[in-house]
Amino acid sequence: MLNFEDRKDAALKLCERLKEEGISGDLIVGILRGGGYMAKIVGECLGMAWGVLPVKKISPPESPESGFGAVVYDGTNVYDEEYARLLGLDEEEIKEILKVKVSEAKVLYEKYKNFIPEDFEGKNVILIDDGMATGYTVIAGAKFVRERRPKGLILAIPVCSEFAYNLVKEFFDKIICLEAVRSIFFAVGMFYEDFRQISDEELIEFLTHR
Repeated sequence: MLNFEDRKDAALKLCERLKEEGISGDLIVGILRGGGYMAKIVGECLGMAWGVLPVKKISPPESPESGFGAVVYDGTNVYDEEYARLLGLDEEEIKEILKVKVSEAKVLYEKYKNFIPEDFEGKNVILIDDGMATGYTVIAGAKFVRERRPKGLILAIPVCSEFAYNLVKEFFDKIICLEAVRSIFFAVGMFYEDFRQISDEELIEFLTHR
């Protein structure tokens, strides 16, 4: 089992794998917040342009750990309607949660707009996150990028569940996952010695510092 010291270590290991496989591109985009931190490191390691993408998980207000989807700041979304029903949510409640999460993603957009790419058309894009348990945030990110007509789209990720890998593979031309895990008892943080949350202030300072 491959473990990572922290997100920097994971990013450098991803960079090495991408080099080994001869993968490069025009733009690396990291899903906020952890993926945004990693995107800068991998981008600088590969000599590529990089940016971030605000994506919010969709979950009931009273049960934030029960994520059933994700949404980007422009409204692009994906969610598991069947799972939402199991959580006791009806169609109107789902719409209301989506509305709230889009608003939250727009707040992130305003904070990070200096680092959010606008032009994807004709570019080879690598999407990055610090891990993938359910796959919802990655799918939302992929849909957002695909709508902007890139030439190609690759997912690069340190650790993923096999469930999520199989769920998202149709959205990408290629997936690089350093550690694919079969267990259904999966949390991304299990594979990091240090997986502390990064605040917006810390991340913006890191992204700004060249």
